[in-house]
Amino acid sequence: MDAFLEGLIDEHRGHNKDSNTMIDHMLSLQQSQPEYYTNEIIKGIIMALLNAGTGTSALTMEWALSRFLNNPEVLEKARAELETQVGTDRIIEEHGLANLFYLHNIILETF
Repeated sequence: MDAFLEGLIDEHRGHNKDSNTMIDHMLSLQQSQPEYYTNEIIKGIIMALLNAGTGTSALTMEWALSRFLNNPEVLEKARAELETQVGTDRIIEEHGLANLFYLHNIILETF
């Protein structure tokens, strides 16, 4: 992970200086405050942002799945909608999501 983050910083260091990403802003601050904005600090901030973004979504999905288990009638209705609209022999395609009204409402309510 450290090598990935270091590569990400190096990639942005070589970019256009007018870029407007968080990493670019931290690299700009690194020039004016190198004692504080070291590569280690920048990598730590990036990791915190990645963990915050993915951890929240993962916990939300875990909560939603636990609600399914506690409400089997909701799970059954969602499963029936999937079987009716998609079937059991293929994967859901993006264009088919518009037909999954009940599942869409479950997702909206979850978030």
